Amino acid sequence: MSDFYYLSYQVDRDYDLLVTLNGFPLLNGRAHGRIVNQAILNEYLVVDRNQLCFVFPDAGDEIGGAGTLLTSQIKVFHHGQIVTPDGGTLVTLWRQPASEQPGPLPNIREIVRPSAREGFRLCYRFDNRDYDFSARLRAPAVGVPEAQLVDYALHLVNLFLRGDVGAFLDEYAYKTADLAVAYGRHTQEVQHEVYELVSKAMRDGLAHTPAREDILVRSWCDGRIYELAIKPGRSLITTIAGDEGAMDVPIFVTLIEHRLRIIR
Repeated sequence: MSDFYYLSYQVDRDYDLLVTLNGFPLLNGRAHGRIVNQAILNEYLVVDRNQLCFVFPDAGDEIGGAGTLLTSQIKVFHHGQIVTPDGGTLVTLWRQPASEQPGPLPNIREIVRPSAREGFRLCYRFDNRDYDFSARLRAPAVGVPEAQLVDYALHLVNLFLRGDVGAFLDEYAYKTADLAVAYGRHTQEVQHEVYELVSKAMRDGLAHTPAREDILVRSWCDGRIYELAIKPGRSLITTIAGDEGAMDVPIFVTLIEHRLRIIR
């Protein structure tokens, strides 16, 4: 049986916002209004001292002197429990550094007043005893040259263009195994679901086929994990929209046993 950690947050207007958990980007783009129980956190958790950060980059002119209200909370839902806005158990948070607000918080409620030059950053700590992906998120930096990362991104795109499901799933194997742990599923069950999704995505075809100069590399988790995308910020794998819409597959990689592999 598994517990599920959900993040909710709200800003009252449309802003650029970066939300990270243990250095991994949950959102990196425009945020507007209320996001309720949408981001499942399980696969980004470590045991104890998880760090959740909200960063408003260079937003002083946009937000203005009055600031904006940021509200957020994390809730745990138990296996089989229906996920509703009013359900779940609140997770206790602590402002970081603790000297700014030493007491525990049931939820976040902050007035954001960033400067145009420096932006604004709010960070919080919370504990978790259910999941530990610190080997993925908090291991030492791997220092992969950008050219090698671009080569790997183009390799993944070529697998899609060739329709090589098996080879792509081999690159995806570590992520599949982590998803099984994070969601309390059997690995073979998750493998089958991923196979079906990837097969359909390959049949639909890619909406964007990047050239080498189109690849965007971004570093996360203090240099441990790299995001591979298409400039200016599209996911590396985005399918042509069909009857069920387009499939969007962000790609995050790291070195495992001296090989680049997809991990998120």
